[in-house]
Order: sequence, then structure tokens, then C-alpha cells
Amino acid sequence: MAKFRPVSEADRDEVSRWIEADPGHAGKMTADFFLNPGKFHSLFAVSDEDGTVMFIRLEAEGNRRMRAHIQFGPDRKRIIRTFREGWPQVAEDAKARGFYNIIFDSCSGALVKWMIQEFKFRAELECIL
Repeated sequence: MAKFRPVSEADRDEVSRWIEADPGHAGKMTADFFLNPGKFHSLFAVSDEDGTVMFIRLEAEGNRRMRAHIQFGPDRKRIIRTFREGWPQVAEDAKARGFYNIIFDSCSGALVKWMIQEFKFRAELECIL
């Protein structure tokens, strides 16, 4: 069962290791991104019976769109199971707060494909010149 909890300074070592092991995040952010609270974003960890599975930062973009930043742990099976259990709660909470869209960026083709198939996300293409 997916469990949500606030992040704390005790999470710093774990999220730091995961960031450094993630080619899409390594060198681009620090643990502070997922640990320092702010006025316009929420931070939490999602865990299962074996411990933390991912860290999430949700930011408002305008008044109708929310951006999700997710740092996944190393165990894909746990990620898939926990995400399937927990994402509907995140989406319902966002909807209850008046958001119509949740977006995220990823360098992982497998993750993008899974999010499209499993959760009906749409892929957007962007050309950076």
C-alpha cells in the first residue's frame, strides 16, 4: 500500500544517492530540491512496506496546471506498484484543489511510454534551438 509522508532532513542521504544515480537528474539538482519547503510547491515521500520508493515535488504553474518532479528509487517493481496505488490519490487531490493538468518531463523513454499507457498522459514534443 502506498503511504505518503512529509520529507525531512533525515531523507537527505537517500535522495542524494538517488539523484546521483539518475542520469536525468545527476548534476542538475541537489537534495534541497526535494527537501526545502516553499510557498508554491508541496514535497512528500511515497513509501511501501519496505521503505521509501520515491520523492515528489508538486508545483503550481499558473492556477490550473501542476508540474510533478519525481525522484525514483532504484527498484522498478516497487516503483510500478507504488505508483499505481498512489497516483490516483495525487490526481484526486490536485483535482480537488482546482488543477486540470499534471505535467512532468522525463529523459526516460520507457517511463514516458508507461505513463502514456498506464495513466493516459499525452507526450509533448519540444524543440530546443
